[in-house]
Amino acid sequence: MANVVKKDGGQQQPQQQGLVRRDPFVQLMRDPFQMIRDFFVDPLRALHLGGGMAWNPSFEVRETDNAFVFKGDLPGTKQDDIDISLVENRLTISGKRDQETEQDEGTLHTYERSYGSFSRSFVLPENADLDKISTDLKDGVLTLVVPKREVKAAQRRKIQIGSGSKS
Repeated sequence: MANVVKKDGGQQQPQQQGLVRRDPFVQLMRDPFQMIRDFFVDPLRALHLGGGMAWNPSFEVRETDNAFVFKGDLPGTKQDDIDISLVENRLTISGKRDQETEQDEGTLHTYERSYGSFSRSFVLPENADLDKISTDLKDGVLTLVVPKREVKAAQRRKIQIGSGSKS
């Protein structure tokens, strides 16, 4: 199955004086392909105006005995702003998270929240039951369950030499 990357098992980064350390080398060791995915999602995100960073929500894809389970972190995203589509065996989840309107009160010292549009695609295997996909959005987590169906094993047939029609 495409786009499946093994994560670090939820280990937290070391903390210094109450602040989470954001070491790019630690991030690279956890997921060496994240930098490449970030680049191809929006290579010009550093040039965006308005102070926001491009948004690329994280997904977890798990295979159980009976289904493929997709969980995506979409905090602050409304159900109406998420589109889930299926073309043949390609599952695409796209949507947007709007930037909150700026408040003129106080001084803004840092802005690390991301917003904007995103699109993630996953290729489903042949045993995915595409007619019985279920979805749920609860507490900012989108869950899609794609049940597995039994795939009939291809039957082997022996064909005799000379069994075709003769001209």
